[in-house]
Amino acid sequence: MTAFQEKCISTLNAAREAMGKSAVEFCPVEGRAQKYLLAKVKHRDESFDIYIYEDEAGFMKNGTDWTIFERPDFSCDKKLIESFVDSVMSALSL
Repeated sequence: MTAFQEKCISTLNAAREAMGKSAVEFCPVEGRAQKYLLAKVKHRDESFDIYIYEDEAGFMKNGTDWTIFERPDFSCDKKLIESFVDSVMSALSL
């Protein structure tokens, strides 16, 4: 697991725990091009697949709505992770 992946997971779970939610558990996946971490979260009648790659992250809502956070779009990893976590938390609170 990369430092980026560890920071994504710890930041996401800290945000969830601050809202009284349980931590998200990620499983390693061996993809065709690269390894990544995947968590599946059910919220109300919706499903969320949360992906954390070696240097980017994203989530898919109900198997169709894909939101990605990539390094070129942010000035640093900290801002990428903050935006990713904020977006996940917002999507899960709807």
